[in-house]
Order: sequence, then C-alpha cells, then structure tokens
Amino acid sequence: MKRPLAIVSALLVVGGMLAAVLLLTRSETPPPLPEPITVSTPSVPPGSGVSSPTPTPRPDGDDDDDDDDDDGMVQPPPALDDVDDRDDFDDFDDDDDADDD
Repeated sequence: MKRPLAIVSALLVVGGMLAAVLLLTRSETPPPLPEPITVSTPSVPPGSGVSSPTPTPRPDGDDDDDDDDDDGMVQPPPALDDVDDRDDFDDFDDDDDADDD
C-alpha cells in the first residue's frame, strides 16, 4: 500500500518542480508588438463628386518620331531558314539539292 502512495507523491514533487521552473523562466516580458500597418486613403473621399487629379503621362523616351517605341534601335537580325544548313560546306546552292537524285 505504501508503494503507490510513494509513486504519487514523487510525481507530485516532480510536477511541482517543473511548474516552478516554467513559471520562473516565463517571467520575461513579451517582445513589443510590431508597428501598426498604415493604409493610405484617397485624397478625395469617394462619392464627393470631386475628381482626383489625373496623373500626367510620363514621356516614353521615343526620340525618333515614328510610330513604334524602338527609340531608333537597330532592327533585329532576320530569322534563320527552316533548314539549318550551316554544316553543308560542299553545297553552295541549296536549291539544287532536290534535283541531284
């Protein structure tokens, strides 16, 4: 009969010591809360009938006065043919290849 009582009392002592250690270590102050997030509001409240100022368009930097936005850039190189014949050193005229059977 004394054995279960000793086990229970030992568990109570160990639990009490763990609780004391946890309480002593938790006495640190919590870290401060982060700064609140600020949300920007429109300069004119919605529904007031006053329109907000429209932003001025930025210049596009196109100085060559044509319809595209290339700003005088050089045209890209033409695309390669469908057939890649860079390794055909002995063939000078690719159009005659089909007739050489």
